[in-house]
Amino acid sequence: MSKTQPTDTDVPLNYDSDEGLATIEEIEAPDTDQEWVDFALANFTSGKTYMDAALTSQWERNADHFNNRHYRRSAYNSKMYRGRSRLFRPLSRSAERSGSSKLAAALFSNRDVVDTQPENQSDDMQLAASRVMKQVLDYRLDKTIPWYLTVMGAWQDTRVYGPCATYTWWDYQEMEVDADVPVKDIEGNVIKGRFKKEKVTKVLKDEPVIEMMPPENILFDPQCDWRDPVGTSPYMIRLVPMHVSEIQERMNTVDNKTGQPQWTEYSVTEILSANNGHQYNAVQQAREGDERPEKTEANERPEFQTVWCHENFVRLDGVDYVYWTLGTMHLLSQPVPIEEVYFTGKRPVTYGFSIIEAHKYAPASATELISQLQVGVNDIANLRFDNVKLALNKRYIIRRGASVDLEALMRSVPGGGVMTDDPERDVKVIDTRDVTGSSYKEQERLETESNDLSGSFLGGSVQNNRSLNETVGGMEMLSAGADGISEFDIKTFVETWVKPQLELLIQYIQKYETDETLMNISFDQAMKDLGIRYMEQEPELNEGVELASPMQNKVISPSQVAQVKDKVLNDKMTIRVNVGLGATSPQKKIDMMAYVIKAYSASGDPAVMARLNWDEIGKEMWSAAGFQDGKRFTVQQEDNQMTPEMQQQVQQQLQQAFEQGKAEGISELEQMKIQSHERVAMRKADLDNALARDRMDMESQREDKRNRSRLHETLIRDKTTRDIAAVNSKNLREELKFKRQTGKPGV
Repeated sequence: MSKTQPTDTDVPLNYDSDEGLATIEEIEAPDTDQEWVDFALANFTSGKTYMDAALTSQWERNADHFNNRHYRRSAYNSKMYRGRSRLFRPLSRSAERSGSSKLAAALFSNRDVVDTQPENQSDDMQLAASRVMKQVLDYRLDKTIPWYLTVMGAWQDTRVYGPCATYTWWDYQEMEVDADVPVKDIEGNVIKGRFKKEKVTKVLKDEPVIEMMPPENILFDPQCDWRDPVGTSPYMIRLVPMHVSEIQERMNTVDNKTGQPQWTEYSVTEILSANNGHQYNAVQQAREGDERPEKTEANERPEFQTVWCHENFVRLDGVDYVYWTLGTMHLLSQPVPIEEVYFTGKRPVTYGFSIIEAHKYAPASATELISQLQVGVNDIANLRFDNVKLALNKRYIIRRGASVDLEALMRSVPGGGVMTDDPERDVKVIDTRDVTGSSYKEQERLETESNDLSGSFLGGSVQNNRSLNETVGGMEMLSAGADGISEFDIKTFVETWVKPQLELLIQYIQKYETDETLMNISFDQAMKDLGIRYMEQEPELNEGVELASPMQNKVISPSQVAQVKDKVLNDKMTIRVNVGLGATSPQKKIDMMAYVIKAYSASGDPAVMARLNWDEIGKEMWSAAGFQDGKRFTVQQEDNQMTPEMQQQVQQQLQQAFEQGKAEGISELEQMKIQSHERVAMRKADLDNALARDRMDMESQREDKRNRSRLHETLIRDKTTRDIAAVNSKNLREELKFKRQTGKPGV
């Protein structure tokens, strides 16, 4: 059997000359350090080449538009446009700010928008454990993680670039310090007043971290599944800029808590040499601005200079490996299965977006969707500005070699004069007609299309829809479409980034959280919210207390406390983000909840109303009104239980409300019919008024045109008269001059 030489493809082939079949050799992981480095270099080159060819240019344009600048390769930045109007109308920034305000209203008006749920809803122990985890999660998001800035930053990335990415890790730092330790006797008792110096370990940091990543600092294989690029790409590279001092610190320490390996030691010269392959980051420069220096080159001292380190994730033969390289030149850590570094067995990157584009792992952003409309609006506005300037300050044709005061001519001072030898021939004015109102209408249409596409309901949308903005119903019609698009984008962002990110954070908390004080406080608060009381000691079996149902009995024994705490750190939990209809409009949310409560009361059954959780309803309404959960406005009961007298009073009130609701329902139906007829009549009147205004505008334009025509004819007639008079006067002067010179009568 003869074998041919290996082909130039990535996979070596063997050819059987007898059978005529090509067979693929078994792919094995690299053996040596240099092979792993070469492997990382090949993956980096592949991912970076695709990103530069397919994404970088558009991301540059988006960053420039977001920063209210013309695209750096636009004609506005060329020499041809020097002296012309180059204003930038901020449609992209306005759309982003509008979307960000709606996201903030949807996610941060209520503290309970994010909720933890157990896998088994029927297990009371798991339900109690999920409430404890909710308290721990709230503490971490409020105190140690800048959650608001992280969410808004990730959302902004999706609106400017398309995707967003975050890296989740646990920051654990400790150091040995000298401390005074009490001296103990032989029996182990502390001897009062006696201490000795000993080395003790002091924990500096022990908290989760969600680190935002610029989209250009993460590389995937282009053939990955667009729904899960992180999990399906055969390789993923995380580009991390680090100071030389940070790299040296990682070379000297190992993280025993999280399992991060100690890095291979290199000299400062070798570390800095790995930065030679660092290329100019065009997207970062567009984001920062051309007037700012490159951030990674801003320091002169070697210990503070920035070097790019790569965390490589590679899947080979079903095993996911992770290792670090210094650029693409040196191996920093040995490749190991991902489970040895990240306990979840998954890549610790959360990747999301707000606009769905099937089969594209880096979808378009809202800024990209309106980029061409942004360019069109800028062009029309700047051309109109140039036209106004030319109409007010004319251009001139000046005879070459003429004696003309050019400085005075160019200055164009009102009431000024220009010196010239021959006013008739030296200077000629180029008349520029003023632009018509069509340019304003075209710009308004482009702005309206831009707002429709981005889901923004701004002042321009109201102004440009004159026939609708003068009625309340018209305003609601205009805002309904924009709110629908915004809620769709927010829901996509929540499903692709918010929920996966929080679920990953919960897994890190379950693995690494060691703050006993935090766990105890969270447990007590969760039990208080559930109305569960503690038992001082274990009950006897014949006391009738069911140990398996603490939620039903509203009591919990010491053994059950231990069981719940164990489930907090071990049971799988999911995240629910309560963002739905009307999430971007607090008034709509309140109206919808009131409508649902009224529908419940229409049943006439007090038991139906008694099953409603009024505390949660109150939280939602107070938060929609802008007062978080509204606890300071309500009186909390100790056991959340109503007395029989209170229950009877509530039932009577509900019955009265039901009877009143039926009576009001009949009258309300009649009112709705009347209002419907009134709205139809108002709408017809609005349309008639709009048509009348349009006819008046058209007639006014025709009258203006006729007036301009008559004025033009008058000016021409006056100019002709002046010209004839000037000619006659000139002839008379020449005749008189001839008579004086010759003494003869003129011809």
